[in-house]
Amino acid sequence: MEQNVIQKNMGTPAGMYGLVLGLISAGYLLITQWLAMSDMPAALMIFLNMALWVLKAGGCIWVMFLFIRQMATDFPQANRNALFKGGMVVSILSALVYSAFTFANIAYFYPEFFAEQMDTIMQQFAPYMDSNTASQMEKTMQSLPQIAFFSNLIYCFGYGTILSFIISRYIPMQESNTQINSDEQ
Repeated sequence: MEQNVIQKNMGTPAGMYGLVLGLISAGYLLITQWLAMSDMPAALMIFLNMALWVLKAGGCIWVMFLFIRQMATDFPQANRNALFKGGMVVSILSALVYSAFTFANIAYFYPEFFAEQMDTIMQQFAPYMDSNTASQMEKTMQSLPQIAFFSNLIYCFGYGTILSFIISRYIPMQESNTQINSDEQ
């Protein structure tokens, strides 16, 4: 019963943490998209994209660790399961923010950029496709914003859930939390 109250109280900080993580990923998307639209050499762009991806991935893991550790500090009576569920709330909210930004980016902010990219791909693969495949690809490209939204939502939530499970198991618990956890098992 007490853990349910704790989990409900974690909602507001988890929402803020989810917003921050979603904005970090959205910022990464904007930067890499800007790099793709710039006229820099391909080798430099590949290097910068890889470096930015490593920074984003490591940064998101580190930030999620800090958030779960902060929840453990703010709610000292919370057990590892409550911290895991708080991390899941962070991951679904960050996934929603990032997926919504991706949808808006493709559908409204830069639709011409993505249309050009798809045209380039279609021209490169046109000799290898029959008319049915080409028409099906065109139909699929019309649904690209929705496909990107749902695929990012599923991926980011799954990644965040696994990450929060792992992190919640390695957060040092206070003496009272350890006692509660051992009593529950």
